[in-house]
Amino acid sequence: MSVEQLADSLITGDIGATAVISLTGQVVYQSSNWNVDPAHIINVYKNKEPTVIVQGVRYSVIDVNEDRLIATNVGGQGHIVGAVVGGKALLIGYVSPNGDARASYIQIDKIARQMSKIL
Repeated sequence: MSVEQLADSLITGDIGATAVISLTGQVVYQSSNWNVDPAHIINVYKNKEPTVIVQGVRYSVIDVNEDRLIATNVGGQGHIVGAVVGGKALLIGYVSPNGDARASYIQIDKIARQMSKIL
């Protein structure tokens, strides 16, 4: 499977959009229904910033380390969940407001591990 196919395979249930961003801040892939600022997201991840903004929505970062980024919107507009792809990129997903961010992280991390073999 390609990077695009793996990322798109996540768009089911609670995960509504995905993007793959290189750790240098370039979009490798993003689903057609999403427009992310790659440099901002990588900056938040690398510097462990307290908030991330995606498409004008502010999310509070609740967990960020070398393996993941998990953020939630306190106004109930959903979550941003990311997993590192082989030390080269960050695979992020938008999780719906009713979705479980931690459970979605498990799905995203599994795909990130598969993706690391081809990226």
